[in-house]
Amino acid sequence: MKKSPKKQMENMDAPMTKGDLKGLIEHLDNNFNVISESFQSINHRLDRHEKILDSHTEMIGELVVDVQMIKNDLHQKVDHSEFQSLSRRVSVLESKAKSK
Repeated sequence: MKKSPKKQMENMDAPMTKGDLKGLIEHLDNNFNVISESFQSINHRLDRHEKILDSHTEMIGELVVDVQMIKNDLHQKVDHSEFQSLSRRVSVLESKAKSK
């Protein structure tokens, strides 16, 4: 049963006994233990997330290297319009060479 606020105030003015202090310390100690366990759980989750992010960072780095290689390969290749233009020039040169 809860004490009325008035009775609680009256008890606040009374001196605390050794048993009261032990009970208060035990209560606070339990609360600190709960907080400590919560922080440990949070730290564990953060460590797992950090490992996941590290692996993702590594994968992204590999993708960047792959994309750069693809870009270099594409720069070395001739695009379709350039190929058609070159093909026409070769055809013209071949026809001129045959006619001579």
